Amino acid sequence: SPDEEILIDYGNEWQEAWDKHVEDFLPSPDDVDYLSASDLIRQNTEIRTEEEQKRNPYPSNIQMVCYYQHIDYDDDHDGDNAQYFEGEWLIYREWEEHNYSCLRPCKILSKDLMTAQ
Repeated sequence: SPDEEILIDYGNEWQEAWDKHVEDFLPSPDDVDYLSASDLIRQNTEIRTEEEQKRNPYPSNIQMVCYYQHIDYDDDHDGDNAQYFEGEWLIYREWEEHNYSCLRPCKILSKDLMTAQ
């Protein structure tokens, strides 16, 4: 059932080892610019274009991805694809769903500032 929850008890030894790992974790020395995605989101950093990233890159462990959703066009569609791409853009600063197969690496080539409506 979708509302069921399965709990797995790995035992005290495993839990203590996990808690110690979380407490003691340090990024690799190679990752001098390491920043967790959660910390980056909390900073409310503006999304950077490719050009902006040359001057101010994201940390090496951060990857820009875009959400992709396949749209099936109807057979009687008149060929005007514009109607499928107009509208508001959604920017996810937190990903709560587990549909990672819809995330694709992407590059932001330009951006326009919009005023709130």
